[in-house]
Amino acid sequence: MIIKDLFNRRVIIRLGLSFVFLLCGLLIYLATRSGTYVNDIFHFISLPQIVPDTVFKTVVFSWGADFLWVVAFTLALSCFVERAVTAPIIVAGLGILFELFQLFGVTTGTFDIFDIFVEALAAVLVFVGIMFLDKKNR
Repeated sequence: MIIKDLFNRRVIIRLGLSFVFLLCGLLIYLATRSGTYVNDIFHFISLPQIVPDTVFKTVVFSWGADFLWVVAFTLALSCFVERAVTAPIIVAGLGILFELFQLFGVTTGTFDIFDIFVEALAAVLVFVGIMFLDKKNR
């Protein structure tokens, strides 16, 4: 049954968009984390001096990758669950759980309450988008 559903146009579009969002999040992550080749290239061409420090830059560099990854994973998971609300709940729940693991030292990383808000916002936006598009395509 899942194999048959993978050839559905809606599923192919969602998985394609998921891959694009995943790659965009990866690029933001690589560009903003020191010690990566992408970050080294950006510093070599003096990109930090070209792009001024703004609130937008801070928001994108701080939470852009998390936002795009949650969008990607929610879109991908929505292809394999029956109810549209299930995927955002699962992905947002896993994001909150991962942040709590960071808070209590179970995993490496820095706990950030704004990460939880960004992940929940991304999951809700994907849910609204899926509901809107599914209703429009009926």
